[in-house]
Amino acid sequence: MNMGDLGVAHFFCTRLHTLIIHGLGSRLVALPTFRSPFMSEPLLIPCPHCNGLNRIPAERLGDHPKCGRCKAEVLLNKPFELTQGDYASQIKGDLPLLVDVWADWCGPCKSFAPVFEQAAGQLAGKCRLAKLDSEANQQLSAQLGIRSIPSLILFKNGREVARQSGAFPLPQLMSWLRSQGI
Repeated sequence: MNMGDLGVAHFFCTRLHTLIIHGLGSRLVALPTFRSPFMSEPLLIPCPHCNGLNRIPAERLGDHPKCGRCKAEVLLNKPFELTQGDYASQIKGDLPLLVDVWADWCGPCKSFAPVFEQAAGQLAGKCRLAKLDSEANQQLSAQLGIRSIPSLILFKNGREVARQSGAFPLPQLMSWLRSQGI
């Protein structure tokens, strides 16, 4: 039996898509992929534990999605540690990444840490938050052009879009993020 004899064949590409192929004689014509009106495009989000990229539908961001590779939670409600080795993988993805560059000896960095932690809880599913220790990752800090700490760097789609130096209260941080479209 060939495709021309089958008429209409349905192939399920993913849980979200159904590709319909019509057999027309000896030619195959692929029609556009149809989506449920209730499902959105999946977002690519790197796992903070193993750096694996995960496809997560936007409407499922609040469901505590797990990584397909390591099975750990992908979206945390607290900042995760960013290192030189993780940097290239973590700035990728469709959810913005806010990085707090800090050092253990820095007083303002220590006073800003609880504010950053609170922001992570409020922004879960909208923005990922990470902490970069400038002393332990000096090469990356230099690559990022860090001149003072604490410094905040906002990445969207793998590119730096905003930068802010200094420690400030939670309402001011949230206002700055809103002005950046978060």
